[in-house]
Amino acid sequence: KMGPFTIQGDKLYGRANHRKTILDAYKRVGQSEMLSEVMMVSGYAGAGKSALVRKVKKDMIDKGASFLEGKFDNFRQMEPLSAIIAALSNFCDELIKDIKQLEQTSAAIREKVGSEARVLVSFIPRLANIIDTS
Repeated sequence: KMGPFTIQGDKLYGRANHRKTILDAYKRVGQSEMLSEVMMVSGYAGAGKSALVRKVKKDMIDKGASFLEGKFDNFRQMEPLSAIIAALSNFCDELIKDIKQLEQTSAAIREKVGSEARVLVSFIPRLANIIDTS
């Protein structure tokens, strides 16, 4: 006779290699100030992509990382870059929470994007909460 079958909600099944790949990228980026990487997770619906990202995100944030995530939405298939825009919008929300760093972050963004700030705000409206485009 077998006991009850249970699945732990926070445990990943069959994703050890994928998790290691993402965490290895984090380690590489952490070793260099000039290096950045973009990771994209793909697969069939219900394959555990979101669970993998949530687990890795928690691990990385616990280590002090910034983590941007965006999800391609079936209802927004015709909007180019929708996942990237979603990730950057969510990141803007995180930046706003750090009041002490907000002015410095705002100045750094304005310095880098210059007169293109309005164009960026047209794609990422939440960026207007960080930088003044007037």
